[in-house]
Amino acid sequence: GTRQLILDLQVKEVSHIWELAGGLASAHLLEVPVNKKSLPALSVVLAVDLSAPEVLCTSAESLLKVVRSRVAAVIEDAQRLDRAYGEAIQEAAAARIPEGHPDKGLLDVFPVPLVIVGTKYDIFENFEPEKRKALCRFLRHLAHGQGASLLFTSLKNEALASRAKAALSQLAFGSGTGKGSTVDYNKPLNIMFGEDSFEAIDGSHQSNTKTSTQMSNSYNLVKQQFTDYFPQVEQKSVVPEDPARDPYFKEKDIDIMKAQKEKELEDYRKTREQEARAKNLLGWD
Repeated sequence: GTRQLILDLQVKEVSHIWELAGGLASAHLLEVPVNKKSLPALSVVLAVDLSAPEVLCTSAESLLKVVRSRVAAVIEDAQRLDRAYGEAIQEAAAARIPEGHPDKGLLDVFPVPLVIVGTKYDIFENFEPEKRKALCRFLRHLAHGQGASLLFTSLKNEALASRAKAALSQLAFGSGTGKGSTVDYNKPLNIMFGEDSFEAIDGSHQSNTKTSTQMSNSYNLVKQQFTDYFPQVEQKSVVPEDPARDPYFKEKDIDIMKAQKEKELEDYRKTREQEARAKNLLGWD
């Protein structure tokens, strides 16, 4: 996306958006958008399908673990030459949770801004109340525990779609501010960074006296309540392993673009491998 600024000089801000579909099958591609150069300005948006709660828990946890691992690897590699690199990332992460927040010392804040977006709210809003409540509590606990923002949206609801677009603009350009959080499970959730609390989620009190272990136990309890309603199943792809070879998925222009992008990605990977081998031969860290 782009945004034009009206200044003495015309300056254009550019946001590069990478969409990695396919779940864990595409995890190896994270090395392309998540690297030393991009990390200081990187944000992560995790989309979860509210209409498929039977795979929501396992897929969300697994994907967050993979992304966090990749980010940690980039930081570790960068700190070999610049220790301040990792410190700057940590300081920015800590700053997303306001000073004085009762849970600030208990959160394992995601290293970069993280927004969890629940899609297909138009279907989810018709779930039974207790099921909606259990799912909302789980996602709130998951998001808050990592210092993330959480919002629900639907392409069939113009207001919710616009709100999601505004949230992405805020991530990319720092434009605009939220209009207050919504935590009522009877409404589409909209919770900004640091505006939730464990006390509000699970009804516990004196959260400032709790320990990280107690918070982990609390998360597991909320998760168990969620999975009691929605037992998790193994997610199976409904598309062929290679849609380009399936006659039902053929589209000439898209197939040409796909082949071009695959070649560019393969060339990029080969270049990175050659650079790494050259560094090893020269004895660089």
